[in-house]
Amino acid sequence: MSTFVPSLKACDAAVCLEPRKVHEVVFFIAIYMISIGTGGHKPSLESFGADQFDENHSEERKKKMSYFNWWNFGLCCGLLLGVTVIVYVQDRVGWGAADIILATVMASSLAIFIIGRPFYRYHVPPGSPLTPMLQVLAAAIKKRNLPYPSDPADLHEVPSLGIAFYLSVIGAANFISSLLITAIDHVTGRFGKSWFGKDLNSSRLDYFYWLIAGMIAANLIVYVFLARRYSYKNVQRSVIVADCCEDGFEVSMA
Repeated sequence: MSTFVPSLKACDAAVCLEPRKVHEVVFFIAIYMISIGTGGHKPSLESFGADQFDENHSEERKKKMSYFNWWNFGLCCGLLLGVTVIVYVQDRVGWGAADIILATVMASSLAIFIIGRPFYRYHVPPGSPLTPMLQVLAAAIKKRNLPYPSDPADLHEVPSLGIAFYLSVIGAANFISSLLITAIDHVTGRFGKSWFGKDLNSSRLDYFYWLIAGMIAANLIVYVFLARRYSYKNVQRSVIVADCCEDGFEVSMA
């Protein structure tokens, strides 16, 4: 916005050596709002989209599986366009034009979401959504030493909460990444030269990215370990079949 509104510039000089305090406050507020939005908006929206399909209807159950595929496809496409097209516009046209494109896309998606409100299915929770989360946590701690059931179908399935936990990690990672950079800067600066200097020539970002690569490798090892122990649940739905007879209806469960 400072490209189009001169009064929003960080300083009056061509090159700002130090921004105004109000700009720092606005910047960090914006960063934390993005983190809150990522941790709260994405899991809620995806779970809300999954609620639009009836699990007891075979066709809708198939469409629900396709919905998750298209959801992740859309996220990946958005990331791809963000690091290619938007970056190209920033370099060739300007940051202001790129920000206008992003704001337009977000406003359009929000308008489409609001327009569809009369057609959505709403599932009102019977109580607080935090209650089942705390119950699951308490039960997991209480029964942590019990043997696993021989039939995986005996395990309960918490899909919406699983999606929420999965995507909430992204929002929490934004906070943790900021703390990680601050901690590394403090530790490396205390015992020598900080990895994050004033410019690229005085920084050692290669060490930082090697650290990130090591963390990703450790995360992959943990994921493979847990994935090998995971067993899918075979869910069989009950279907009500009504047979018409002369004296009435005969209902059977299949």
